[in-house]
Amino acid sequence: MKPTTLRCLITLLVLSAALSACNRGGDEPAPDAAASIAGTYNLTFLQADGQSLTLPATGSGGTASGTLNVTRQTESTVLMSITITRTLSGQAPENTTIEIGTITVSRQLDGSVTLTDSGQQIGTVRGNELNISGVDEDGEPVELRATKR
Repeated sequence: MKPTTLRCLITLLVLSAALSACNRGGDEPAPDAAASIAGTYNLTFLQADGQSLTLPATGSGGTASGTLNVTRQTESTVLMSITITRTLSGQAPENTTIEIGTITVSRQLDGSVTLTDSGQQIGTVRGNELNISGVDEDGEPVELRATKR
């Protein structure tokens, strides 16, 4: 073999190896923090007004359950609202919706998402678990736990 033919073969091998190692576009970029936590969560625990409640709850008078809706607004903000459903024996369900408002979100190095309101961290989302804690305007502790559907 002539040296130029050998050089051509080596160049061809290197080129084919380089082309076969190229990314074919199969990897999608990770969703932004807001998109990754957007969705509906089932409330599992609620503490407010000095009372704690594990949800869903069943009592002698009926049942109570709740959902937390998280809607993406921008890549770093979400809109949150809570809907509590009470069903008294023999009556139609009654829904109460509370608008939490716009929350700022940011992804952390460990993959969790931090929830911030007016510069104050109020909660985190790790995997499918969302936790919010703080104090209300009367200084009473407030805690909410929810699992994404």
